[in-house]
Amino acid sequence: MSYHITDNEFPSFIKNLPQADYTGDGGDDIQGYIAQAGNHQVVFNENEKEMEFTPHVHAQSFGVVLQGWCDLIIDGDSKRYHVGDTYHVPGGVKHYARQSANYKDIVIFNEKNRVSILQ
Repeated sequence: MSYHITDNEFPSFIKNLPQADYTGDGGDDIQGYIAQAGNHQVVFNENEKEMEFTPHVHAQSFGVVLQGWCDLIIDGDSKRYHVGDTYHVPGGVKHYARQSANYKDIVIFNEKNRVSILQ
């Protein structure tokens, strides 16, 4: 089963969501769009250039890779995820990710304000 995004773009209603600010995690090159809920966030992420986050900790998260690949390093162990793969980051565990150029994913964070809204 293929999970590629049509025309490699998120739909306009996604891109009209509040923009995410990942600069605190070294995510200067990623664009995210936040769907805010009462006690969690769903973030639609994309980046054009290959990038790497700085190590960080947060509540648990669950994601699915839509385009490209992602190396997720959790507590020192690395695993590569490809289109259609899902991943889970346990809460409170130090981790970071390397993402390919032209990467897209959707991540659900189990905390209300995990990602700040870009001002």
